[in-house]
Amino acid sequence: MMSNKRSLIITLLLAGTLFLVNCSSAQKAEEGAGDVTDAAVDTATDKAKEELAKRATGICEKGDCKNGEGTMVYPDGNKYEGTFKEGKFDGKGKFTFFNGDVYEGDFVGDKFEGKGVYSFNGGDKYSGDFKSDALEGKGAFDFKDGHKYNGDFKANKFDGQGELVSKGGSKYNGGFADNKFNGNGKLTDSTGKVIYEGEWDMGAKKGQ
Repeated sequence: MMSNKRSLIITLLLAGTLFLVNCSSAQKAEEGAGDVTDAAVDTATDKAKEELAKRATGICEKGDCKNGEGTMVYPDGNKYEGTFKEGKFDGKGKFTFFNGDVYEGDFVGDKFEGKGVYSFNGGDKYSGDFKSDALEGKGAFDFKDGHKYNGDFKANKFDGQGELVSKGGSKYNGGFADNKFNGNGKLTDSTGKVIYEGEWDMGAKKGQ
């Protein structure tokens, strides 16, 4: 039988001040650079996780919800439309959450696994790789107010190589670790002027 619980572990949601380097002042951009991704991380989906964990068993509204194509609906308003295998979400599908969030893509054993798109009800959107319900691999995160990240994710965080661009045109291109600038990277303002290029140590310019 399909599990009554879904584990949604998506924590990258813009808090409204993702990229502080969208200032016209290079000095302000430089000062804000170290804190940029701390402001980007939000656990706004925690409430959704709690509600999903408590939800009642779904009802097969139509189709084959055991082995085939079907639609499963839940008393709390969640709905899954797609492929089932042995009673689990498996294959291509779409999961609409009670709060308006929507995931559409690959499922394996009731989990987001493979390629998919997660659209947040506030307007933010992630497109890319998922592993066991987490943002993991290559992906792009488009924030509703214009900020964009494209690159590597690990355990729902910017981790690896990536590019973070503010709505104002400021840009960081380089290494990330645990949502912070780390390793070699270049920070430029909206005109393309280099603010800093070199090594970073968990959000701080190395040696400074």
